[in-house]
Amino acid sequence: MIGTVVDVSTRNTKYRAIDLATRDIIFERAFIGHTNNCAGFLAIVHALSHLRQQKSAAPVYCTNSVAIEWVMAGNVKSHVSPTKIRENYLNRVRLATEWLRLHKYENKLVYWPSDVFGENPATYNPIKRGYLNGRKRDPEERLAGLIADSKKRNI
Repeated sequence: MIGTVVDVSTRNTKYRAIDLATRDIIFERAFIGHTNNCAGFLAIVHALSHLRQQKSAAPVYCTNSVAIEWVMAGNVKSHVSPTKIRENYLNRVRLATEWLRLHKYENKLVYWPSDVFGENPATYNPIKRGYLNGRKRDPEERLAGLIADSKKRNI
């Protein structure tokens, strides 16, 4: 599969993009004061900017449908109140919005359905990526963990 996939960690306030062909990390950024949707918005715009510099029309995949909608609309619909801590973050949102206003992109923005494609390779959740306490889990152990997790969430 060709393209770039992005994911957000709200717990650690960061986002990253992975090249789907090589599984290399393209970029990773950390900051304070964001919401999951806004961080997804920033990650997608960052990916679009990177792909534009590379002269690539590869698609951008994301598990956050709200962030995809915001990028397609060209603005963020979040009501994050400005504080000193959020100043850098809010400046990034303004810059990303301005970038979208000034640049056209040909890349498709695609929702990453984990039930179809499998887990997002850019995910920050090490248990979902098949690791537990720094070691690779065998497939049966991983499946048992996923089943237990779905039971906890009543899926």
